[in-house]
Amino acid sequence: MPRWLEQALGALVMGLVLADISLTVLYARIGTGLIAGRVALLR
Repeated sequence: MPRWLEQALGALVMGLVLADISLTVLYARIGTGLIAGRVALLR
């Protein structure tokens, strides 16, 4: 895998994680989240 592709994928994953944390923490009362809501339903 080319190094630039690996770095781009890493940046994308970090962006998704930060967006999910921000939406989950800042908008917790309205139930917004990209990943956390789906993970919580897996129980």
